[in-house]
Amino acid sequence: MNPIYRPGDAEFLPGLLIVNRRAAPPIEQQPHMELVQWRVLMSGDGDIHLIGFLLERPTIRLTSAVLSLCMREAITSSGRRYKLVGAPSEDEHARALIEMRAIELMPPWRDVTDFYWARQEGTDPSHSGRDPDSPLPGESDE
Repeated sequence: MNPIYRPGDAEFLPGLLIVNRRAAPPIEQQPHMELVQWRVLMSGDGDIHLIGFLLERPTIRLTSAVLSLCMREAITSSGRRYKLVGAPSEDEHARALIEMRAIELMPPWRDVTDFYWARQEGTDPSHSGRDPDSPLPGESDE
């Protein structure tokens, strides 16, 4: 029988233990952060979130809703600024950890990283099913 885990409990992935699930420190302590092995997610209610590993320590950060996302820099609803370092994560272990943390989003969440990355790289995002000329949430045409 599998136990029921609540936020704050330890979670297990083969060979890895994740502990200390908690809210991010106040924005005054961390106004600017850098994410590596990142992904862009859309929650079931349509909000965009970033998720990835903090550059300075092995911690997964799931951001509050993104208000602006342009040129690998984001501003979230908390006022925190994030810089996306490198390409999106393709590492299967990192992706598994990210997906475990993404469970906290309003279901059903989906990964929209490929659409965002195609826009940043200037390639055709039309395979995503969205209008390539329409801005992502948080982007503007101005």
